[in-house]
Amino acid sequence: MRKFKVYDIAIQAITLLSTLAWAIISDQWLIVMMGYFIIGGWQLVSMVVHTVDGRYLRGGAWRIVHHVITGVALGTGVLLIFGIDLFHVGGSEALLLLIVFAPMIMALSYTALCITELRRSQGDVPN
Repeated sequence: MRKFKVYDIAIQAITLLSTLAWAIISDQWLIVMMGYFIIGGWQLVSMVVHTVDGRYLRGGAWRIVHHVITGVALGTGVLLIFGIDLFHVGGSEALLLLIVFAPMIMALSYTALCITELRRSQGDVPN
């Protein structure tokens, strides 16, 4: 699992940095949105692997909270796509906020979570 975590972090970092660099160089910030979908897809795979492994769910409140937030975000996104607006803020506006801001915050927090877990497994960070 440790080897997977190293690859996991590398893939996340490369995706985040290359998407940002590409957007800056090309001055086309829509590319960042595409990067969100790429890293979001990868992070969903990573979450499934971590859940199946189970070791990181046992003492990791941060990971469990992230899984819950991800589930709520995905569920809300699906509902908004079908026109169901639970928060009564206007479906398109809520979907836009969900698509623009949530992925950035979640991608960075999940990457930080994976780095912390790897460091903790190596004994660099106390439990």
